[in-house]
Amino acid sequence: MSDPDSEFLELFRDEANERLDNMVDTLLALEAGRVDPGAVDALFRDAHTIKGAAGMLGLDDVRTLAHAVEDVLDSVRESGTFPPEFADPLLRATDALRRHVAGDGEGTPDLLDELAASRASVVDAKSGTGDAPAVRAPDPAPAQSERRGIRVPPQKIDRLLDLVGETILHRRRLEHVIGGDRIAADENVSDELDLGGRLFDDLKDAAVQMRTLPISTITAALPRAVRDIATAEGKDVELVISGDDTELDRVILESLYEPLVHLLRNAVGHGVESKRERKQAGKPPRATVTLHAEQRGGSVEIVISDDGRGVSAEILAAARQEGSLAEVLARAGFSTAAEVTELSGRGVGFDAVKSHVESFGGTIEVRSEPGVGTDVILVLPLALALLEVLIVERGGHAFGVPLASVEEAVAVDDALSLEGKPSLELRGRTVALVDLADALGADARALPAHAPAIVVSGGGKRIAAACDRLIGED
Repeated sequence: MSDPDSEFLELFRDEANERLDNMVDTLLALEAGRVDPGAVDALFRDAHTIKGAAGMLGLDDVRTLAHAVEDVLDSVRESGTFPPEFADPLLRATDALRRHVAGDGEGTPDLLDELAASRASVVDAKSGTGDAPAVRAPDPAPAQSERRGIRVPPQKIDRLLDLVGETILHRRRLEHVIGGDRIAADENVSDELDLGGRLFDDLKDAAVQMRTLPISTITAALPRAVRDIATAEGKDVELVISGDDTELDRVILESLYEPLVHLLRNAVGHGVESKRERKQAGKPPRATVTLHAEQRGGSVEIVISDDGRGVSAEILAAARQEGSLAEVLARAGFSTAAEVTELSGRGVGFDAVKSHVESFGGTIEVRSEPGVGTDVILVLPLALALLEVLIVERGGHAFGVPLASVEEAVAVDDALSLEGKPSLELRGRTVALVDLADALGADARALPAHAPAIVVSGGGKRIAAACDRLIGED
């Protein structure tokens, strides 16, 4: 088929990329020595299915390469063992298949020769004569997945979210027109507004879910990226991912892969010690880098941790003076690498990541302990189109503060003075206190006695902002 129907081609690409993700995960596990009895059979089925579907669509380059992979895996099944050194050419074959599936691949004669040589080595080892073993009939390919999503243009989803937002605002205006006293006095009006509020919330949640995607959409390729980075650095590193079913706004997600690779590259290049250094420190030779995602209210927290050397005491001292380790590491030209390499040490990666996260209204924080490791914490809004805020009042004006940045609300009773500046003592920690009007450059009367203050945080810094009153969440 020279010009395959675009709808079937798109379905094929989705299915093929999902199977290639599975193959990469399985090959990385086999290379690391984690042997699953059904691993090779699963690899064979994925390659066989891709080959068959590509043949039906007339995608000859995909079919030929998938067939070569299938031949290698068939010989491995016959031999009963998977040589770890086979993982590398097979991983490169999945890369090439992915490019061909996307429509931008080139010829791969060298890779086909390498795969043929790999198969021949298994055949020779098994027979001792070089004769090919009897080819076992391939397992029947599993039926195509019944899970088929309905494709909706992003613009339509955004329009739906805009309408949801306008509907919520209309409800707030309606409550204002009716008046709080009448709502409280008329039980029917109150009940109807409560029902409308619940329906609006359900509609909002449904609309947000249409705009979000699971983080696994981009994390599937990260174990392979970490493996390649570690190999180039001469290190042994395992990436452990959890919470990748957590969903995030698709606009954020589509641009988050490169920042995450930056952070993982830093963890491997800056954080993880050499094998010799780890042995001297009494650590396992294989380092562990983890990526954990979790939804927290209207935000998603992504934490990348390593069990490496951590930052130096000198850098931590500078962070205490500056107020944030993230600020120190993002300083232009700053680098913790002893020497500049191709993978790390140019002092621009973290600054770019910090700017990118903050462009979406998110925050980034870094925690580290010398000799123990480093945590990088990203907090991102779950959805960009709708933002949960805490409404506060100061000087007769209402302000919305992103709820993800609000740690708590406290009453200002006895303010302290730290270096001549007002501050609060909260559970043994001193937090700078400001008047919200002063912070915004607005005119307002003096704060009332026992005024409320909201403690907000971002980039590793905290501040308490005093206001006239708290109105509520919206």
